Amino acid sequence: MERRLHEETDQLLGGVPVPAGATVPFSAYALHHLPRLRPAPLAFDPDRRPPDRAACMPRTHPAAG
Repeated sequence: MERRLHEETDQLLGGVPVPAGATVPFSAYALHHLPRLRPAPLAFDPDRRPPDRAACMPRTHPAAG
């Protein structure tokens, strides 16, 4: 997947300079398996998104609720 940087000025992305308007590729799989966002991403956890924590969890899919 990729996204275009819509900022009007150059940005830093992970410490790497990215020019304005550049197309930045990324891996959805890698993004959804970042330990700081998804501890134990492969473990089955039906309480991963309890209602009291839903607001602070990243929304990864429109049907995820």
